[in-house]
Amino acid sequence: MAQGTIIEGIERKEIECLQVPVPSTLDEQHRVAAILDTVDDAIRHTEALIAKLKRIKAGLLHDILTRGIDENGELRDPVAHPEQFKDSELGTVPTVWEVAGLESRRTQDRPYIKTGPFGSSMKNAEWVAEGIPVITIGALGEGHIIKQQLLYITEKKARAFMQYRVQKGDLVFSRVADVGRSIVIGDAEDGWIMSSNLLRVSLDHSRVHSSFLQLEFAYGENVRQQVRRSVNAGGREVANTAILDNLWFAWPPFEEQKRIADKSEKEDEHLRSEEEYLAKLQKLKQGLMQDLLIRRVRVNDIHLDLPEVAV
Repeated sequence: MAQGTIIEGIERKEIECLQVPVPSTLDEQHRVAAILDTVDDAIRHTEALIAKLKRIKAGLLHDILTRGIDENGELRDPVAHPEQFKDSELGTVPTVWEVAGLESRRTQDRPYIKTGPFGSSMKNAEWVAEGIPVITIGALGEGHIIKQQLLYITEKKARAFMQYRVQKGDLVFSRVADVGRSIVIGDAEDGWIMSSNLLRVSLDHSRVHSSFLQLEFAYGENVRQQVRRSVNAGGREVANTAILDNLWFAWPPFEEQKRIADKSEKEDEHLRSEEEYLAKLQKLKQGLMQDLLIRRVRVNDIHLDLPEVAV
């Protein structure tokens, strides 16, 4: 019933004519509302817990990426053990860490930094419904691929873009907009194509743990500050090969990189569990609204058993 070319509107008389199904008793209306309120409360508490877990992870990674984790799995303490730290171009870092650029960890079999193809190389008419996935900037989630944002090209077209294929262990990095957003390529994404707004970093996997490198870009304050200082070009943030090539990183020994990545993964497991539970609650609410408000199911037939969420 809404009308309007620029801003849609609806008149009061039309609203007054709407037919609204209402439970016959006030008691049943209250019970319907109580059921939906219970799910809403669980959703709010779970959202608050997820936000808290993200803050905890960010704080933990700030400490880990500046102090490291020793052989006993403990954070180094610069106050109790100042001998375990040294001054560097990036400030105080653990003595066993080396400060160097990406090139110091390069692999010899392919370029260690590669920018995606020019946008004009991929025309709209060449996208297909199924084929070789192309990773777009919109497909870069928080450390994972958003599959709904992938585009596809034919195998034939993909062969023309061989130099832009990504391999397991590569870091794919957003070079525009939210510069630095990145994901590590896994088995499932091996052989996919990166789009024009991305670049990849491919280093020596015997010296660099890919997940550690991704954490540096996502949470390492030293790296993030360097990126922020370098990417602004005429008011638009753009990263390129030269900018990444000039970044300094504090590199722990490989085994310590692995300990840091494993610690982060444990935090992520808890976070993913809560996010999956939140998705179930949202789906439950949607189903309940359909069932209760259309009255496919009566309130006496609804039995909620939701665990309490401690925030």
